[in-house]
Amino acid sequence: MATDTVTPPIGSRTCTSAKAVSIMRTLLAVLLLLPASAVAQHKVATFGITSRTSCGQFVAALEGHPPNTFVVKQISGVNYWSEDALMMEYVFGFLTAVNVRRDHDHQIQSDNPSLVSWFRNWCTKNPTRRLLDAVDAFTTETPGAPAPAK
Repeated sequence: MATDTVTPPIGSRTCTSAKAVSIMRTLLAVLLLLPASAVAQHKVATFGITSRTSCGQFVAALEGHPPNTFVVKQISGVNYWSEDALMMEYVFGFLTAVNVRRDHDHQIQSDNPSLVSWFRNWCTKNPTRRLLDAVDAFTTETPGAPAPAK
């Protein structure tokens, strides 16, 4: 019997469909079109479970599989993403929204493994802070560079 939901065994990572990840990315790009530094300076309405995720939860989700890899399981033709993959998709969507607001000469540019490593390191040092605080710190520390020519 095919099903669209999966109940993971106790102790396993939470999974969700690739469609949910796509919807989450779109929402972030639309809803988070503001400078990231505003998060630290003002009360900001945040959206999604990941906006309340602690760095300790993020680091714990990264454990158990090789660095810079995400677990995607396919069940009955539907992709289910691991918890850490969803958290990083949140980060990628947020960084994309920041780039939308930044001018051409100050775009955040990095490869995914470097981003995962940066966030893992920051969150390991700050386990009680929110993953959203890590994003704010990253965007504050990353002045950006000119966007590549198309």
